[in-house]
Amino acid sequence: MKRMWVSVVVVGLLLSWSVVPAEDFYVVPVNKQVTSWDKTISGAARWTLVLNNEAVLDRETGLVWERNTDSIKKTWLGAFYYCYDLSLGNRMGWRVPTMEELTSLIDTSQDNPTLPTGHPFTNVQSSQSSYYWTSSTDVTVPELAWGVGFYNDSIGRSNKLLEHYVRCVRAGS
Repeated sequence: MKRMWVSVVVVGLLLSWSVVPAEDFYVVPVNKQVTSWDKTISGAARWTLVLNNEAVLDRETGLVWERNTDSIKKTWLGAFYYCYDLSLGNRMGWRVPTMEELTSLIDTSQDNPTLPTGHPFTNVQSSQSSYYWTSSTDVTVPELAWGVGFYNDSIGRSNKLLEHYVRCVRAGS
């Protein structure tokens, strides 16, 4: 990733910050960097394997995702513990994604919306009964949390005591 330094003199003060060019990155990963939220990246160009190929950088959103889904279902609380304890590429700091983050992986341009073509994820659970937890609680029924199925763009609520899959994310919260 190329970096550019921008410096500005304001009333005798020299201010400077690092800028990531839009062609290399499309969101704000750190304070004071340029963003381009209007970009859509299709196919394999959207994804970059990182952290010893154990994680995937989504260049469209700036989120880093666990590449290989654990094939053991967990309760909602168990999903939080799993992500909290996860270490990929010698990096900690993983968490359960929000509903908005997890649904950003759905490609609605396909007839049967699912993960985008060219995605590098492995061990994707995509049967009709396979849901992935989000950290988003149903505000009207706190015992329920939202989940996403990558079978047919299914989004629903589930009791937090039931077991579903989880794909952890690493980014600001």
